[in-house]
Amino acid sequence: MDGTRIVGVIKLYRGKYLVGESFSPDVRSWPSTENAFPSVAPEKELGIAQYVSMVRSAGKLAAEAYSVTAVDITGMKSDVLFGSIPEATKGVTASHIFSLMMSIEKNVAKYDIPVFGYCTDSAANSLGALEKLLLPNSYLQSLHIKYLVLPMPSFIYAAPILRKGYPTIAYPCWDHSSRTSVRNLLNSRISIIAENFNSASGITTAKIASVHDIRALKQMKPNASVKHADISPLIAQNCDATERVLNDKLIDELAKHVAGSEATQLYLQASVWILAPYRNSKYGQPEQVVQSIWAGLSTFRRWRQFIIASPALKLKNHFISRPHYVTLELLVHAAILHFLGLFLCFPEMDFHRYALRNTGNRSLEALHGTFRGGTCSLPINTPNLSFREFLDKMNEMVQLRLSMT
Repeated sequence: MDGTRIVGVIKLYRGKYLVGESFSPDVRSWPSTENAFPSVAPEKELGIAQYVSMVRSAGKLAAEAYSVTAVDITGMKSDVLFGSIPEATKGVTASHIFSLMMSIEKNVAKYDIPVFGYCTDSAANSLGALEKLLLPNSYLQSLHIKYLVLPMPSFIYAAPILRKGYPTIAYPCWDHSSRTSVRNLLNSRISIIAENFNSASGITTAKIASVHDIRALKQMKPNASVKHADISPLIAQNCDATERVLNDKLIDELAKHVAGSEATQLYLQASVWILAPYRNSKYGQPEQVVQSIWAGLSTFRRWRQFIIASPALKLKNHFISRPHYVTLELLVHAAILHFLGLFLCFPEMDFHRYALRNTGNRSLEALHGTFRGGTCSLPINTPNLSFREFLDKMNEMVQLRLSMT
């Protein structure tokens, strides 16, 4: 099967079950008629195994997919949109993903769904699509679209207002960014200038933000707040590991016990300032959240300028990767636009109900793992399930996941 397809698999909203057709990466070939998302009769008792087999044999289902959540922002009902983008290893560009977002926009406008934005991972094409969404472009300008933005020079992204006053915000995955932040420490190459640029020798030394400082802490203090597995390059860091590494307690331990770990402390602190408001749904009032995330972004921006100004260091070799830096920029802008959008559209609603934590796909990763056959109290992979039973169980499982986040 063509591995470059972009596919809309299932759409569930207000009792409507829809199955989407596959789309070629050639945007010009995408269907524009309403029957692009044909309805599936709920009373049609078709085993899910037979149905998936039939769809795959017709080339209408991707082998790899991820799920996308859209929670009704009014709080009246939690609705779920299931979509799919295969592993975009070739052929799928930022323009294709952006066009998919615009296609979804038409559908949510049709059903009057108050979707506030889209969440993706930090792959280059995904980030490109988010940037394309948040930077004015000729397509949206031709439609006379207005944008939600803060009028300040350092605020570089804006949210287009596409439907009935609702902003469309680009949300990178904060959980994915947290794990990337920990992996960056394993590279041991994130540098910060320690001497003046105009040294007589022309060589500038640098202090390194590195996992070695944390390992030194574990040697001196075996009962430190992190575990050996959290900082092992051979183990994929999970959510719990990132919370132990990106933590104020660890920063205090480094400051107290590991001399010369200032660069690591600064890197961890800047990361915590940005990511903690996403992890903790009760972090504080919106102004406290904005103060924290903007402090973190300002730190990374200035750190980046130090690297650029140094004659001995290069961004490519001595700073976090460009995708990760862009993700941090987008996370900060998304948080501010998130609260601005809620205030403008729903000023009477409790902002805690729509915490930044709910904008990522952490719960969806677990959901998708269950969908692929993991252990769950609501098994959905039973071969003799009808298509309607399959969707009902999937909806129950999503409600369970949402209640646990």
